[in-house]
Amino acid sequence: MNALEVRSLDAGYGSLQVLWDVGLDLSAGEIGVVLGPNGAGKSTLLGAIVGDVKSGRGSVAAAGEDLTRLPSAKRLRSGLGWAPEGRNVFGHLTVRDNLRMSARLAGIRADYDELEAEVFALFPAMEQKCQALAGTLSGGQQQILAISRILVRRPVVALLDEPTIGLAPSIVEKLGEAIESTKASGVSWLIAEQNLAWLSGICERTYVLQGGRIVRVGGSEIIASRDSIREAFFGSNELGLV
Repeated sequence: MNALEVRSLDAGYGSLQVLWDVGLDLSAGEIGVVLGPNGAGKSTLLGAIVGDVKSGRGSVAAAGEDLTRLPSAKRLRSGLGWAPEGRNVFGHLTVRDNLRMSARLAGIRADYDELEAEVFALFPAMEQKCQALAGTLSGGQQQILAISRILVRRPVVALLDEPTIGLAPSIVEKLGEAIESTKASGVSWLIAEQNLAWLSGICERTYVLQGGRIVRVGGSEIIASRDSIREAFFGSNELGLV
C-alpha cells in the first residue's frame, strides 16, 4: 500500500483546466519532487491533492484511504500535511501556540509536550523561539515553523510548495536534513521546487510536469541530468541551469 496515490487527476479553476490525467505514487518514507517551469501546474497539483483546488475526474488516496470526496479540512485530518508557498503561520501567535493549534486542528490527541519535543529535536531553533511571536521571526525561521506545523500533525504525506524560496543556504541545508530524518518514521514528502542543487541531495522519485501533464517519471537521475531537463522537457534554460 502506497502512502500517496493519485490517479487520472484533472483539476483547475472554474472553467480553466490546468491538470490533465495526472498520476503519481509515493511509498512510505519516500521523498518525491515535482519539477516544471512556471505555469506547469505544480502548485495546482499540490492544491488539488489537499483539496484546495477543485478536481474533476480522478482520485486521491493516502495510506489506502480514499480522500477524493473529502474537503480540504478533512483531508488535512486524514494524513496529509500542507505548507503552501508563502510561509503559512499565524504571526500574532507564539511559536508554541502555532504548533499546538495545528495539532488540535488535525485532531491529534497525543501529549503536546511530546509533539513539541519531536519537532524541537529536528529544529532546535524553534525551541529557543517557542515563546516568540511568529510574526517576529525571520523569513527562514517562519518557513521552518510552517514545516514544524505540519510535523506535529504526524502526517502520512507532507506536501511543500517552493519551500526554499528566500532561504539562506544554511537554512536550506537544515531543512533537507530534517526531511530526510523523518523517513525513518514513515513520513513521505512531495515537494514542488526549482532548487535543483538541493533536490538532488534528497529526492528519490521525480515527476516532471509540463503543460499540466506528467511527461516523465524517474529517480534522482533526472535532476542530475541537466541537459535532459533543459532539452527534453523545457527546450530552454528556464530553470537557470548552467
